[in-house]
Amino acid sequence: TTKCAFSKCAVASTIKNARGIGSDIKVGTPLVSGATVTVTVLSHGRGDKVRIFKMRRRKHYQKRQGHRQNFTELQIGVIAG
Repeated sequence: TTKCAFSKCAVASTIKNARGIGSDIKVGTPLVSGATVTVTVLSHGRGDKVRIFKMRRRKHYQKRQGHRQNFTELQIGVIAG
């Protein structure tokens, strides 16, 4: 399984030729012509919270912010080429 950027695919759907779904999914280096990847969408979720804290000393300025990135969890099934 792998996690990639969030995509609007239904859970438990199967996608063929899924090279464009995630930026970290690559088929060969360089890309193999005619290769196909079949993946199954397992779930959608949100990652751990990243806490951002900005402060300027002696200026009484403090700013707190948080961020959670959406992701799609994929299971790579078949790589045919």
